[in-house]
Amino acid sequence: MKRMITILFMLLLIPLSCSAISLEELQSNPEQYEKIIEAPSGTIYLELNSIKSLRNSPPYYTLQAKVYSVLYDTVAIAESTRLFNYDDNRSTLSLLNKIVEENSKRSFSEQNNMLLTELEKDCGVSLR
Repeated sequence: MKRMITILFMLLLIPLSCSAISLEELQSNPEQYEKIIEAPSGTIYLELNSIKSLRNSPPYYTLQAKVYSVLYDTVAIAESTRLFNYDDNRSTLSLLNKIVEENSKRSFSEQNNMLLTELEKDCGVSLR
């Protein structure tokens, strides 16, 4: 009887283990998974089919998507749902136009440094 219960329990666990994703699947399906960040400690992939627009009220946008974090030090892949917020007023183009307009007498190099400083403060994209 114990053996039968053990076998039944193992059969019930098979579908749960099949839902895991492999690194090979992430890497070999670029049309489904986009690599967005790569670092020595890990890589983050975005599942393109999972992207949903939650907020579309210019200049503010919010997207929801499923991401997979490949962690090389722990040899694990973690799945999570993330929210990406975007403020178009803080985009590179918007900031550059504003800096050029307000500082037209300054050199290109000075304007470029001002742009880099502004982008370092806030690039307009945040992740939750």
